[in-house]
Amino acid sequence: MVKIFSCFSRMLLLLLARCVVTESVDPGLIAFNAKPVLGIHLGSSYGTVVAYFPNGTFLNIAKVDGTPSYINFVRREMNKRQPSLWNQNRHDQYGRERFVWLKKLFGIPTWTEILTEMLLPLRQAAEVALGSPLQREVSITVPGMQTWITYGTGEFIVNPAARLSGIQPSINDIRGPIYNPEVNAVLAANGHYLCLEDWCLWPEGYIDIDRSTMIYYISITNSAVYTTIIEMSCLGYNGPGYVPGNIELLSKFETGTNASAPALDKLEAFLRSKLTRLCTPKTCWPDDEYLVVFTGEAASKPGYVSVMENVVDSMRQDKQFKDGKIELLISEDPIYDAAKGTAIWARMVSGGFNCSSYDRENDRQDSWDPPEAWSGRDEL
Repeated sequence: MVKIFSCFSRMLLLLLARCVVTESVDPGLIAFNAKPVLGIHLGSSYGTVVAYFPNGTFLNIAKVDGTPSYINFVRREMNKRQPSLWNQNRHDQYGRERFVWLKKLFGIPTWTEILTEMLLPLRQAAEVALGSPLQREVSITVPGMQTWITYGTGEFIVNPAARLSGIQPSINDIRGPIYNPEVNAVLAANGHYLCLEDWCLWPEGYIDIDRSTMIYYISITNSAVYTTIIEMSCLGYNGPGYVPGNIELLSKFETGTNASAPALDKLEAFLRSKLTRLCTPKTCWPDDEYLVVFTGEAASKPGYVSVMENVVDSMRQDKQFKDGKIELLISEDPIYDAAKGTAIWARMVSGGFNCSSYDRENDRQDSWDPPEAWSGRDEL
């Protein structure tokens, strides 16, 4: 599709403007497929929005690059260590905004303003592409979603900024403590671990999640490297082996997505050492299965793909992983995949998935291709 570059002024917030990369839209697609669901990804360096239509078609609507304030905010949130992650008052300061007046006095944006200046152009781009105001709740995913939950209230800390931006966020509590972290969304967009048996058979024949695959997740953008390792879980859940991720600024490696050979060697050494720190003998067993997931802007660059292949080869030669099956998954749409995955989740929880076609005899179906059409409890 032809790229259209348009700029959305945000004088209301911080008198900042940023170019939004949007896709051209086929009017016939909009007219024929009314009421799509939307997925938004607030990533380590940029935000994206995707529309998912009832016929199974995705539309990549827009990508918005993060400001330095946004990138630093996300990095701070993800890099906060235990035990503050589990402290019920961890985000109490956000809820009360105790220092708003002081920040405004010195011209420092609050966390709400930082997130709003990302969400507002995403919402505007979606409305322009779809030709109407947003009619439905929007599913939003972020890196390490547990980190963004206020445990005193269960409130997702992005929600106030979303509402201020004119977005009604979806509530991910249909079946208890359900979250939709970035890792799960990327896996779902690539057809992995939707766990349709758990969804379609619940609650009558609910199957407990019992998997033995560890995910080494690596997202590399133009400005940051996000790494984490988690035990595989279905879309909408955090795995029992969840480990808070970590975001490093890419300047640490003196490189960008067009990196030199020495810079790539330095990155490879970092990713190997990171795996050693994250995957200890207590958390990773020799006979576990391992899936190395590579996404982000760099996932389409041959040099970076070679780095990932080398990391996987080193794992296969490491005695800690020698008895396990190790595979590499390179995302098919590395910029928009997380937004697509959370849009799939939005379609499922809104009743748009037709379980009548699900093979109930096959109670361990872990991958899935989107059907040609959806049907559900309401018109979507």
